[in-house]
Amino acid sequence: MRVRDTHRWGIGKLYPSKREFLDSSVSSGLHTIQAGNLHLDILVRNRGSSTTLIFFHASVTKSSTFPVLVGDGLAEAANANLISISGPTLAYTDKLRLGWYIGVKPLGSFPNYAKSLFHHAVESLNTKRLILAGSSGGGYAAVNFSRFFSDAAVLCINPRLNLATRPTPNLGEFLVHAYRASGRTQISRLKAT
Repeated sequence: MRVRDTHRWGIGKLYPSKREFLDSSVSSGLHTIQAGNLHLDILVRNRGSSTTLIFFHASVTKSSTFPVLVGDGLAEAANANLISISGPTLAYTDKLRLGWYIGVKPLGSFPNYAKSLFHHAVESLNTKRLILAGSSGGGYAAVNFSRFFSDAAVLCINPRLNLATRPTPNLGEFLVHAYRASGRTQISRLKAT
């Protein structure tokens, strides 16, 4: 079982639902949204900058704790605000090390679930310039989420841009653990979406 460890970010705010987060003002610190038995963690750093960096993490090790909230050093060096979100797959299962921010069963499509969260946080920070960033699987997420921010820049380091090309990831295993899929038919239908 993956261990939840939030001590390095201090005491954060817990929201019993997505709606509670969207109805609040977003300040610096750890924000945790409860979605059933799932915790979705967002780290916000308001540095008073007009530039905000949204950072997506790459694959983690088997012994990694969650949440995985990265990009603070880069954002600080650039004097940019930060929005870092831990992939929901890590909170849902310890059988996977990466979920590409695609989704998990309790949330469905993560891009559809999270776009309003990102827009709310970006607006709360009075952002004029937005950068979405990540490496590898996080780069995939940065490109995928850029469709919701037409004026954003995307910074990808060694991104995985196509999940259907070699080396082909085991999407069947992902669907079994992230969506609790069983059987070839159900896995095939989920792959198609």
